[in-house]
Amino acid sequence: MTTVVVAGATGTVGGRLLRRLAADPDVDRVVAVGRTGPAQLPPGVEFVRADLRDAVLGRLLHGADAVVNVEFADDLTHDDRVRLVVRVQGTRRLLEAVRIAGVPAMVHVSPALVYGADEGNEVPLSESQPLRTDPRFIAVHHAVLADEAVRAFAGDHPACRVVVLRAVPAVVSDVDSAVTRHLESPLLPQVHGFDPPVQFIDVDDLVEAVRLVALDQRARGIYNVAADGWLTSSDVRRILARPAVRLPQEVAVSAATALYRLHLLAVPPQALRYLMHPWVVDTTRLRALGWTPSASQRDILHRFVTEHRRWLSVGRLRVRTTRLVAALGAAWVLIASATAWLAARWWRTRRAV
Repeated sequence: MTTVVVAGATGTVGGRLLRRLAADPDVDRVVAVGRTGPAQLPPGVEFVRADLRDAVLGRLLHGADAVVNVEFADDLTHDDRVRLVVRVQGTRRLLEAVRIAGVPAMVHVSPALVYGADEGNEVPLSESQPLRTDPRFIAVHHAVLADEAVRAFAGDHPACRVVVLRAVPAVVSDVDSAVTRHLESPLLPQVHGFDPPVQFIDVDDLVEAVRLVALDQRARGIYNVAADGWLTSSDVRRILARPAVRLPQEVAVSAATALYRLHLLAVPPQALRYLMHPWVVDTTRLRALGWTPSASQRDILHRFVTEHRRWLSVGRLRVRTTRLVAALGAAWVLIASATAWLAARWWRTRRAV
């Protein structure tokens, strides 16, 4: 009898994973653990209300054949430091519970953002690439801390089959994240002189990767997850039919800093590096297990256009296009004015030098 416990299963990835595991003939029992239950619990799936930081968690995992942690799989949009700290502490407590219960397999889903965007990055990145993130990007920094905790646990407990999946962003209709909000923007900002490669993953392909490594005894260590190949930022802009705003690097940093303080930007200015430098990943290792993505990069983006055409986003403001268009227009006037002022200031500074 195979029992899989899914922690943090309230988001898009977790909810779809529960349905996929419940339908798998190789899985006899699926248990979802979280502070709140999924919006719709699939038939046959049990739900246990528990905080991952609870000391009793170890007793809940007794008898499990695999534990999957999807706390970091969905949304890193809002820089809610308390929530993110809870995720890191929860991951550490979950690892301790896995040790106490003697669970033979642990899977942790981590964002590929943990590699960091750096001009020295290989294209594509293998799993051996060191992590080069900026600790001031709090959301990603906490994801790195959780990733490091899982890898340290693997080194200390070789009897447990530990897997870390590092996934590029998933963009589907029911995902609201920093990446989807960026793609929903009326204008796509670009830093002048930079056109890095980018990658996405179909959420069902990601779910299949999680299911595979949770059940396949061969899976151990780190695996990258992404659709085949990559696109440039310019390719993305053309597919989305969005005009580009190309700013000098100094202006882009100043504008991002100002807009973030005004809550008109969902992520801190350190996120600009991901619009400047490569961080695409190589999936050869995961493919060796038999995983194959069903959707291409272009397929994913074309689907995004269809599923998200009703939405527009400006920073933390997200509305349907049929509502509050005036509010979005006013917000973009403010953004354009701030950017123009910063650009003019930058040019005056350059001429004075």
